[in-house]
Amino acid sequence: LSNDETDLESALSSYAKAQRINPNLAKGDGLPLAINKIKEELYKIYCQKGMNYEQELKYPSAINYYRKARDIYPNKNIPGEKETTTDKIKFCQDQQIDLLLKIISFG
Repeated sequence: LSNDETDLESALSSYAKAQRINPNLAKGDGLPLAINKIKEELYKIYCQKGMNYEQELKYPSAINYYRKARDIYPNKNIPGEKETTTDKIKFCQDQQIDLLLKIISFG
């Protein structure tokens, strides 16, 4: 399984389309299992990137990746963390607002 975000997104899209077109054939070909593996890998990549951007104080990018992760698994915790992706999105939004308010008050 690739660890390239773009390749995985493309594969997920193609597999999901094939599954919609012919669900019975897709099941026989093992596509549901492949789709779940791709989703797991993408979730991990998105969470890693979200956390990295958060550490770098690049909150808009962190929010973007946490949203992508939430689109895959809406209520799942970030691996190794107590927070869900929604919790992380709210935190990053708050941090971004605080940062913008500081810029405005010093500007």
